[in-house]
Amino acid sequence: MKKKLSRLLCVLLVLTMVCAMVPAVSADDKPGTSANNPIIMYVGDYSSYYNDLVPDCPNTAHSRTVTYTGIYGDASDTPTTSATYVSYDSSSHTFRALAPTIKTIGGKLVEGVVKAEITCSTTGCTEYKGQTRYYKVYSKAQGITLKNSGGTTLTSLSLSKGAENEETPNYDQKIYYTLNPATMNPKNIKVTFRNTAIKAETNEDGTLKTDSDSYGTFFKVSVAKGGLSTKMDITLDDGTKHTPVTKTYDVVTDSAAALTLKTGNTVLATSTDDGDASYEYDIGTTLSITATADSVLGKVSDIEWASDDSDMAGFVGTPSNGTIKLKINKAGKSTITASLGGATAQFEVRALKNVTSVEILDSTGYNMDDQEVNVNSKTLTASVSAKPTKYADAAQYTVWSISDTDILDFDAPTKDDMYKSGTTWLYKWTIDPDTGDATGNTVRFKALRAGTVTVKVKLGDCTDSFRVTVKKAATTIKITNIPIRELTATVRRGTASEIVDRLNNNSMYRQIAAVNSNSKYVYVPVEWISAQISGNQAIVRGQAVTSDNENNYDYECTTGITATVKLTDDAAVTNITISSSKDTAVENDVVRLTANATVEPTSATATYQWYVNGRAIDKATSTTLNYTIPKASVDSSTQYKFTCEVTATYKKNSTVSTSKAYTVSVDREYSVSVETTSSKSSFTVGDKIDLKATLYRLGSAQSSSAFSWQLFDSNGDNLSSNIATVSGSGATATVTTKAVKSAKGEKIVVRATSDYKGYSSSETITVLPAEAASVSQSVGSGDTIKASAITSAVTKAAGSNANVSYVIFDTTRSCTLSKSSSSSSSVVDEKCYISGSGLKLSEVYVKTSASTASASYVAYDADDYVLATGTISFDTNETSETLSFSGATLKTCGGVSQIADEYPNASYVKFDLPKDTEAKLYFDYAKIASYGREVKSSDKFYLDAGKNDDSVEDVFVLPVYGAAGTLKIYYTAYSSSNSDLGTGTITLTVKSKTASAKFTDVTSSNTGYWSADSIDFGVDNGLFSGKSTYRFDPEGAMDRGMLVTVLYRAAGEPSVSGISNPFTDVKQKDYFYNAVLWAYKNKVVTGTSADKFSPSANVTREQIATILYRYMGEPTATGSLSGYSDRAKVSSYATTAMQWAIGKGYITGTTKTTLSPDGNATRAQVAVMLHRFLTF
Repeated sequence: MKKKLSRLLCVLLVLTMVCAMVPAVSADDKPGTSANNPIIMYVGDYSSYYNDLVPDCPNTAHSRTVTYTGIYGDASDTPTTSATYVSYDSSSHTFRALAPTIKTIGGKLVEGVVKAEITCSTTGCTEYKGQTRYYKVYSKAQGITLKNSGGTTLTSLSLSKGAENEETPNYDQKIYYTLNPATMNPKNIKVTFRNTAIKAETNEDGTLKTDSDSYGTFFKVSVAKGGLSTKMDITLDDGTKHTPVTKTYDVVTDSAAALTLKTGNTVLATSTDDGDASYEYDIGTTLSITATADSVLGKVSDIEWASDDSDMAGFVGTPSNGTIKLKINKAGKSTITASLGGATAQFEVRALKNVTSVEILDSTGYNMDDQEVNVNSKTLTASVSAKPTKYADAAQYTVWSISDTDILDFDAPTKDDMYKSGTTWLYKWTIDPDTGDATGNTVRFKALRAGTVTVKVKLGDCTDSFRVTVKKAATTIKITNIPIRELTATVRRGTASEIVDRLNNNSMYRQIAAVNSNSKYVYVPVEWISAQISGNQAIVRGQAVTSDNENNYDYECTTGITATVKLTDDAAVTNITISSSKDTAVENDVVRLTANATVEPTSATATYQWYVNGRAIDKATSTTLNYTIPKASVDSSTQYKFTCEVTATYKKNSTVSTSKAYTVSVDREYSVSVETTSSKSSFTVGDKIDLKATLYRLGSAQSSSAFSWQLFDSNGDNLSSNIATVSGSGATATVTTKAVKSAKGEKIVVRATSDYKGYSSSETITVLPAEAASVSQSVGSGDTIKASAITSAVTKAAGSNANVSYVIFDTTRSCTLSKSSSSSSSVVDEKCYISGSGLKLSEVYVKTSASTASASYVAYDADDYVLATGTISFDTNETSETLSFSGATLKTCGGVSQIADEYPNASYVKFDLPKDTEAKLYFDYAKIASYGREVKSSDKFYLDAGKNDDSVEDVFVLPVYGAAGTLKIYYTAYSSSNSDLGTGTITLTVKSKTASAKFTDVTSSNTGYWSADSIDFGVDNGLFSGKSTYRFDPEGAMDRGMLVTVLYRAAGEPSVSGISNPFTDVKQKDYFYNAVLWAYKNKVVTGTSADKFSPSANVTREQIATILYRYMGEPTATGSLSGYSDRAKVSSYATTAMQWAIGKGYITGTTKTTLSPDGNATRAQVAVMLHRFLTF
């Protein structure tokens, strides 16, 4: 109901205080005092909107005369008492605008003013000297129409670049317009463009500069950039008391004119995009493509259409008015192009999405296995097949890539590698000179140097790959003897072929010692061939083989080998394979290897140990290994052979197997460096960290290399984007830190990968939680924590995007933190949430007896990541300014100077709203019936307010009735760039009076101890006046005429024009005349009979309750009369009203158990009731 009253008061704002309360303004400066300085109004406005009240003769027995004179330059109309332009309302002392002071003279509209003179027409009157006002009246704006010089209405604008830059505008383009109606204010037009490269010419005072010529009225614009597509906003009657009119136009400059291609509602391409859009369709689909174009390009019927593969996607029929049909005939892709007036729009159509698989085939047509070739070989060829068969032709669009083209590359096709397509001869594959990738259904490779690479193909969403090992020319070693030909082994029980496979898959059993021609021992490779099982053992036969991919072996002895194998049911590793993120790397590059082991039985456990070049790697005991290639200064090896030893354990018995070696080649010719550009060794949440990467060849930086950037945690896993993100291209990037996993900090690995062969390197940066600025709060001997102070400090430290979910207090000094003022349960180490369910931070209660105390905390986001750490200090020595119940501005009570002292760099502040039971904040407050608005938490109030800014000096604090004691106003200060500078608290003491500061008969010995605050509040707000200058008569009876007058003033003294008076005992000369008519019309108070109001009759307490109840629209009542012994005395018509008034707290008992409903209400009692009513 209070909100309803507030809305009523806002709607009915009329200032009718006596003239003595209006500040004196000199005649030269005050608008309305001359024809050259009129008050500007709009039809329907009241002069009170512009703080202009015009009293007439105070002697109500006298009559008045209002004379109106229209003035147009040097010419004037004949004075008349007929109201044409404005009319006077004597009840509200205001003029109302009726018609615009504009008329046609000599075929042109001429603006004028109306002179309004009020005189007392009673002969010999000496009480009134008269009043004169000058008003200029405009019609309210309805719209604007833009035109070109030929008179054609414009719905959008196409402008040309004419200025060199934004700093030196060239206002060379005219935009003509007409206003609707023509009698609106032509100076109240605001034109803005949403791109600063376009500007409208303005006068020195910032208003739109206009002019006219033979074509009409126009304004000028400057365009400093072509190729723009933006909007122009025009606002009419901005800053007036009525709703402004806005209109928006599309604007293009020069080449921003666009050609657009659509199918249905889908935009396929525009001439302003980069033309790389691609769309997938099924074979047989027919698209209807429609083109639209800005008129400056020409007619869409003149578009030139093209498809670069018309067999795959061809046009059907002929285009009609910019629309053409395109049919997808077969698998593949084609670029579709439309050209008009120099603009081109293009996109790609593809029919590849239904390819279900792509397979790499060898020269015999079988699936390609991993291959081995020698350096300089050009014999390896490969092809692909696409399925289903319907999409077999799509294979020609397969993209081939090689992980390291220094080891293996695509051989250039020759004329022997061509085929005929229709009448055209085409190569089976082509090589992209930029990426080095090949496209085609067949390719041939050339081996360049030793190493291992991965060849990949991609068609649509399908991929396949195989590995190629390029070997040096093999060295031949002569073997003269194999001293020991019988070996022993232990493997898990299985079939004969399973036993053979298990020996071949375990590197421990794949070699045997032999003697070469130099009488030195070497290891030669072994291949196991067959097994014969007998009970718990097997005899397995094999032989020493002639090559191990590095050496050839020439045996001068027999090569047969035998193994006696013990068969067991113990756990066994039956297969181990290793996969790697890359086969070729550079120093400081991270290679990620994964061991995939199969153990039997499946319930057996597996443990891992990684080796590199035969050496165990410390702490490398998981399935995945992230290995950083050493710098050449530490280890200059060019190959690293990785093996993984896997131990399978079952029922406390274990067996060990070792994988085949996985070789990673290292290119020592190249290296990559990644480094931060900051001198800091550690960073905090909220920091933006700049890094740069450089590719070196033989120590020289390669400036043309670009990099992609990734973030990882210390385990090598992808880093959550909630912790940090990286953005960058080329050789630089920026890491934005958002949070860390723990209060101890986080190590983030930043990896830069070069576009040259995928070489990469990493930099590890340490990120700690942000350090929030210490927050201070005055708590006296105990108070709840101000949650916004902590969140503001954290946000300021960790960045504006930091979203605090909860905090955990870890240590306290000289204080206790509990769940409430009556609780002894500590909240230390508990989550204290900013909002939502659970313990709320704002409910945490601080208890202390020390003059200073503090608590440290850690702030977390919703993902349980740490944002910041901080400390909140508690001060028990409070100081405050004194505030009466009539309220005061923040400037008066010292709040503005406090803000300026605490935050000298602050531009503006926002306020946390006080509790409804404490106070309300208003802006531009004059009295309870006249104020600008109630303050919202989102409102900005400036310390050095400009013309259109709200000043913090005009913020008014109005305590609620009965809220004596400490009042805290919390605020947050911001810089001119909207940065959060911190929070503060304005502490005020609301002091209750025991005697009036205005009247000598309101003292602590009579009613003052309970009514003085309310009486002074009522007088300060123009609701009451004293019986004389220093006498209020607090115990005097309140009569009906007084009461309706007070309510009428509280409502803003609205106009009663047109309301007929039904009461014979209410005369126009009576001070309560307007109030009675208003109360009668709004059914607030009825008469005592059909024609009697009885203004001098006393008002009882129940009558006051009923009047207030009706004033509020008869809302639902929630109070009860059951606690009062004299409730039976309440009249039936007043029962609901009394219940409502008691429930709202507007009326209380005269004692704890009596209401005295029929007792006459005194002036002091009514003052208290209305004080409660207007502020609760």
